[in-house]
Amino acid sequence: MLKLKVLPFTKELLSSLSPERWLPPFIRARGKQIEVGPPAGVGEGRGISLRKPLALIGIGKSAPSMVRAAISAAGVPFTSGLIASPECPGERVEGVECLKAPHPIPGKRSIECCQRIIDLLSDHEGDVLFFISGGGSASVELPAGGVDIGLIAALTSHLLRSGADIKEINALRRALSEVKGGGLLRWVRGRWASLIASDLYDDSLPDIASGPTVFVEEGPEEALRTIEKYRLEREFPSISRAVKRGSRRCPEASSRGMNILALSMKEGGRSASRLLEGVGVRTSLLREPLVGPVENG
Repeated sequence: MLKLKVLPFTKELLSSLSPERWLPPFIRARGKQIEVGPPAGVGEGRGISLRKPLALIGIGKSAPSMVRAAISAAGVPFTSGLIASPECPGERVEGVECLKAPHPIPGKRSIECCQRIIDLLSDHEGDVLFFISGGGSASVELPAGGVDIGLIAALTSHLLRSGADIKEINALRRALSEVKGGGLLRWVRGRWASLIASDLYDDSLPDIASGPTVFVEEGPEEALRTIEKYRLEREFPSISRAVKRGSRRCPEASSRGMNILALSMKEGGRSASRLLEGVGVRTSLLREPLVGPVENG
């Protein structure tokens, strides 16, 4: 009986979470410009105007469907576009190249995808519209000076096995990366907006795909606490020195754009709860994430 109740609910929930349903209201044509921001009556209602045509950049598991919705449903004009996602090449978007990216462990392919995005941004003099979603941390990577991608991969794998919280993992990721924590904005020459789909319980923007467009002004302290907590120097003797060297961020570019939470995990959970309770299934929403070794998941 429960299976019969849940199947229609699952289809309805997946349909409601499709970018074709929730993304177009965040993009509005205004003559020669595109207004990007929350729909009227949602949140603070602030937005940003971008000049047509745009460069489109997608990063993460939902990026292909988000970019497709922006083009087909919202009619966003663009001159160039690039997507790095674990869902490529199965997901295709007409007119936009879709690069197969690693997940959840980064590798050389992460650097290749990142370099392609950097090249596009460097050549594009106009404005940029980003589409960021979960799974993007491993999709694109440019290690900070002196850091090997093999070290980042081994650290990620080790922390996942150790049951580290995503915020602990991301603190290290940002400290060892040139493109996380807003670092990718260094190559944006115009204005920009980033539409973000959350896969995290608290919708923390710096932690969704490690925040490639979310400027984070932080020192090494949080990353060093993670190193100490999980005794990482035993297996990775050079990790503390690498973290203290830090990476380069771009606060000036951050001021030329806006990050917008377009899909909230919290709201998604509430929607699922309402749908289930509508068919007689009692639900309880967790206020904190379940954390532990990955093999116990």
